[in-house]
Amino acid sequence: MAKLAKYKGFTIFFWSFDLNEKMHVHVSKNKKQKKPAKFWLEPNVLLFDEGDLTDKEIFSIERILIKNVDTFKKMIEGYRQGKRFKPLQIKK
Repeated sequence: MAKLAKYKGFTIFFWSFDLNEKMHVHVSKNKKQKKPAKFWLEPNVLLFDEGDLTDKEIFSIERILIKNVDTFKKMIEGYRQGKRFKPLQIKK
């Protein structure tokens, strides 16, 4: 698991074995959550699977993903090229 960001107790991440799929991220609210949500990042941010998140949580996360989508794409692409990155700490 490669962690992209933390936001209000949520972790935004991707699995390295998923890199052959269309670019996407997973979002989990804590380590006990059994099923994280999955959002496509391309061609646009789009919820694929809500996992165990509530509608309110999905709306909040979706806004953050849209606001930071270019940064997340660059981080994932950099990872594909062997570059390291530091997870973001998103405040708003």
